[in-house]
Amino acid sequence: MGSFGANLRNIRNCWGETLVDLASILDTNVSTISQWENGKRTPNNDILKLLSLHYQVTIDDLLYGDFSEFPSMVDYFVNLKDGGDALIKEYMRLFPLFATESEKEDARFLKALEIQKKVRKGDENTIESSEFELFFDIFTDLFEKGGYPSAGANILSFLFLIAAGKLAFPFMDELEDFLKTDVGKNTRKKAKFLISNNILNSVMTDISFNEEIPDVKEFDETVLYIIENLKKDTHFYKVADYYFALRYVYGIVNNGLSQILNQQLGIYLLLDLTNINNPFAKRYFNFIKKVYKS
Repeated sequence: MGSFGANLRNIRNCWGETLVDLASILDTNVSTISQWENGKRTPNNDILKLLSLHYQVTIDDLLYGDFSEFPSMVDYFVNLKDGGDALIKEYMRLFPLFATESEKEDARFLKALEIQKKVRKGDENTIESSEFELFFDIFTDLFEKGGYPSAGANILSFLFLIAAGKLAFPFMDELEDFLKTDVGKNTRKKAKFLISNNILNSVMTDISFNEEIPDVKEFDETVLYIIENLKKDTHFYKVADYYFALRYVYGIVNNGLSQILNQQLGIYLLLDLTNINNPFAKRYFNFIKKVYKS
């Protein structure tokens, strides 16, 4: 368990903010923040609330959590840009598609799979809205009928890609500009600008971490229903375990805990899965090692 001062220093550094940056945001001075981080002073409740909103964590996380292993978001965006298309392709592999030999003989299944592959490639403009909905409806129907476990796994792949997109949606345009623009030797500077001016500033609103959010609840119930059924299949229980852990990593589990605490729980679950040779969890950590390399 970390102390408040250590937690503040760690999370500030992970988001690429200097003492001057944070002092400006909180309308205070550098020496005051330095005293907080050194354990000489503790901010009042109003400041604690601002910090929790700014860094997307609860006050309890700040006071009693442990951010010592929180990854550098600056490194993440720098490596994402440097890695380019290769990292994006590898990222897509975190949400695999499946088709058994018997399923490949079903024309409806293959039609749905073909559309989903187009969506994953970013070819939405070539797909009519009715066709876009078709692959999800087909997979849902086949999975409900039984005998099509891949349909359930492919639904999970689609849902988790949506979840990933929602996390980035508030600053998607800025992220795309960052990835496409030639920034020369200023990649880290541009990454910090992206974080401070778009990501962190976009969350400065009052958030209740214990309030149930209807869409998250419905999403989680759907995911758990599919996972429960996939666990019964000897060929799909490993991917079911993987997505169960990934719910926490993406903060879409309906448990009222903060995003960071859920992420920590998810990482521990994935680590446990790697210890029993879960190939999907191993692939996840291989990707993380590449994208967060400093």
